[in-house]
Amino acid sequence: MGMGGGGRSGGGGSTISAGGSSSAQMWEVHTAGSGLALAYHGTHAARIPVALPGGFTTPLDVYLPMGTLYLGANAGLGGAFMFDYGVILNVPSTHASPVHKTTAF
Repeated sequence: MGMGGGGRSGGGGSTISAGGSSSAQMWEVHTAGSGLALAYHGTHAARIPVALPGGFTTPLDVYLPMGTLYLGANAGLGGAFMFDYGVILNVPSTHASPVHKTTAF
């Protein structure tokens, strides 16, 4: 996993419930590169394999789970996943239309 930085986030919106057990919020994600697979992991732990919300950048509308998250993409050497550890996303956002823009990948 690589280090990144330079992202900013804002926005908010409605949440959904998947079977009543977990919640998520729709976010619009913009990256510097295009055609990248987006990934995320919580600030408390990383999943192996990485969690892929689906789709390719940019921009990409994705449902992100509730909590504090780092976003990443397969922008590293040989398609390795790297994460933007310079920005923590707080889901749910309190803004009407959540958007995250990063220049890290």
